[in-house]
Amino acid sequence: MSKIKNIFKAHPILVSTIFLLILFTVLLLLDSHNWNDVKCNLISGTSTEILGAIVTLWIVQTLLDKYNENLEEKDERRKILNSHKILDIFIEQYKTLLSIMITDYGKYDEKKERYILQDDFNVTQLQYAHNICLLLNKSSDFSNIHFFLKNELELRDLIISMIQNIDFHYHDDIYQQLRGYVDTSIKYDVRQAIEKNDNIIKSERAQNSSKYFDFLKDLMANHIQEFMQSLKEERANPSNLMYPYVILYYMINTEKEFLCNYLKLLEVLKNKK
Repeated sequence: MSKIKNIFKAHPILVSTIFLLILFTVLLLLDSHNWNDVKCNLISGTSTEILGAIVTLWIVQTLLDKYNENLEEKDERRKILNSHKILDIFIEQYKTLLSIMITDYGKYDEKKERYILQDDFNVTQLQYAHNICLLLNKSSDFSNIHFFLKNELELRDLIISMIQNIDFHYHDDIYQQLRGYVDTSIKYDVRQAIEKNDNIIKSERAQNSSKYFDFLKDLMANHIQEFMQSLKEERANPSNLMYPYVILYYMINTEKEFLCNYLKLLEVLKNKK
């Protein structure tokens, strides 16, 4: 019954006309014993006219459907572009904070006046993750990774809100990239373990000590690649201090891919007429 209702809602004119044709045919059949040449000619002419009306109405209905689809697509496009204005701010912050976190100073594109996502990101570059972040506030004692993980989570929440408020009926390719970022962020969420290390380092700094910081930095610089290989071969211990950083590395690289694909699709959407 629900399918019939949906068909009627989608094509009310065409369905109504077909119903009238069926009704007309039934009435003629009920009176079939009184048929003569005049009635046959009348039936033939009427049937031809009704058939022509059905074809005409079908064309009109198709054009109306196409017009409505265009309106819906444009409305969906408008919602996506409006949401992107805010999302783009957080993506730029993501790129900036990631660039700072993995290079100690950030890879900056002077022509575009923005930080860029590096394609050659190496896991050993996470040795800079717990450095004090000097970008946002020079007096801050928070680390690079603290601000990055905070932004990464805010970006996830913003994308979830965007997905919940837009149907993406006409732009499933964009939806898939956004959904991919969210799923990756949730699947590889190791912020609790990393924040625990960050808090230890922060407490040490308050006591003018850097033993734990130096120890972690050495692990990232000189031992993490070996650990990552053993993890691939299923020989590594997940309780190892380097484990959350390897997972973080996988998360970042996967998220980067989804974000880059999303931005490319947005450029196409912006130029669509």
